Amino acid sequence: MEYTLVTGASSGVGRELAISLSKTRNVILNGRNKERLIETQEECENNTIIWNYDLEKIDCLEDEISSLIKEKRIAVSGFVHCAGVFKMVPIRGVNVD
Repeated sequence: MEYTLVTGASSGVGRELAISLSKTRNVILNGRNKERLIETQEECENNTIIWNYDLEKIDCLEDEISSLIKEKRIAVSGFVHCAGVFKMVPIRGVNVD
C-alpha cells in the first residue's frame, strides 16, 4: 500500500497538510510528540501510520525508516517535509549538514 510521509505532522503546517492529504491518500504522520500525533491521526480520514521519530537523530534515520517500511509492508510514494524551523535561504545554500 502506498503512503505519503509528512514530517512535522504533530502541529502547524505539517498537521494541517497531513489532515488535508488524508482525504485522498494514506499518510505516515511523523513527529516527536506522540500525543499530538495521535490527535492529528484522529482528524485524518484514510489510513494513517504514526512514526514517532526525532529527525535530528540522523545517524539512525535510514535504518528507522527502512524498518518502518518493512514492518508495515508499505511504500512511500510522496514526501512533505514540514518539521523544524528553517532560515530561508536559496536552495543552492542547503546541504546535508
